[in-house]
Amino acid sequence: MTVKTLRARQAEGTRQLLISVASELFTERGYAATSIEDIIHRAGVAKGALYHHFSGNDACSARSMTRSRPKRSQASWRRPSR
Repeated sequence: MTVKTLRARQAEGTRQLLISVASELFTERGYAATSIEDIIHRAGVAKGALYHHFSGNDACSARSMTRSRPKRSQASWRRPSR
């Protein structure tokens, strides 16, 4: 069993917070209308924290979309029978 350090747990918490906040803002305002400043302001973190985890809006957006995309069951991938 691997135990994460306090620093690793805090970093993961910050990363998840940024993903959550970005997802909320993209939903509310749309991607084009959401700035890095909007994300960090709502999350209450420094700009460096965002860039530590992501390369910018594009990376945040991609991660928030993959996180919020519903998973499809294997059955939903099958073609309907005729």
